[in-house]
Amino acid sequence: MELENLLEQYDLLYQGRLLLRIVLATFMGYLIGYERKNREKNAGMRTHAIVCMGSALIMIVSKYSFRDIPDYDASRVAAQIVSGIGFLGAGVIFIRNNAVSGLTTAAGIWATAGVGMAIGAGSCLLGVCSGVLIVITQMIVLNNASSSEHGMVSINYTAENIGEEAVDDIDIRILLDTALGYQDYAYYTVNGEMIEQECMISGSQAGSMMFGYDNKEDPKIIAYSVNGTVGGQQCIPEQIAFGHWNNLASTVYDFQPNPDMTFTNEYNVQYLTADSAYALYYSLGTVPPQETRTIGTNYGVYANADVQQNARVSVNVSGAAPMRLNADKTAYLSGDGNDPEGELSLDVLIQNFDSAYADVLNNI
Repeated sequence: MELENLLEQYDLLYQGRLLLRIVLATFMGYLIGYERKNREKNAGMRTHAIVCMGSALIMIVSKYSFRDIPDYDASRVAAQIVSGIGFLGAGVIFIRNNAVSGLTTAAGIWATAGVGMAIGAGSCLLGVCSGVLIVITQMIVLNNASSSEHGMVSINYTAENIGEEAVDDIDIRILLDTALGYQDYAYYTVNGEMIEQECMISGSQAGSMMFGYDNKEDPKIIAYSVNGTVGGQQCIPEQIAFGHWNNLASTVYDFQPNPDMTFTNEYNVQYLTADSAYALYYSLGTVPPQETRTIGTNYGVYANADVQQNARVSVNVSGAAPMRLNADKTAYLSGDGNDPEGELSLDVLIQNFDSAYADVLNNI
């Protein structure tokens, strides 16, 4: 009898049903946030779960907790969720180098609040179906990741002397801003040596190619730079500068590297941003009258978007010598013409690093 009075006095059964809505909303928030977490976005599982749960709680309070007040407008408190959640979404939107990132995550947080409101109001089926649609919408971009994050471009500059006298000392700088996915910096490697501080090295020291990784322990996107070839001759830069984008972009040939600047550090004292770039410096020398001089380089990105998830190791190959198809497009031709079939041999060294992401590799 006392239990019945207690249940009736505090309406525990009724509040228990409302609590189940909050639990369901929290689960939907975790589901939406799980997809964002797997793609390493700023707002993950806990953020989305709290947003969805909080929206459901506020909706329940707004709709059911003021029933004792005559002519109460149940939408007044709930309406503040829509405007208030905008401040949270704005916190994950970043603008760097005229590129906007975080819009999808911000929109997802705003829509997640709507899912919580629907569940809190009692429209559980509507909220669950909307949550599933949010996850599907956020994953659609993965099917097309290779279109924007995989491939190589050739960059060529030609100096033409249309005058009657020779032009001396022509120099060219190619500045490349490294943005890997939503990350605006890279960990560069030259001949196996990691570069994270501003520096300048000779082009011969870099060899034919160098690489940049979005994560030095668990790389998902890899950028690479390969020396171009003009007239059968490899274009080797005289110098290569690595630095913070702000420092390189504000200079031309007067760049002075700051060895204390770590461009992969998001909390560096000077800019409080992690933002990297590198510049290739070439010298064309003297261009005689009515002649031209050309230099070139190649820049590419491996997104590994087509690699199956059960693949243990992915090997990406970059070559200094360009290859082209024959007239029948049945085989490749080597750049020097010595190998008409365009065959090449590879020696692959696979090293398993000891890190938090390390795993035993079997049957490679």
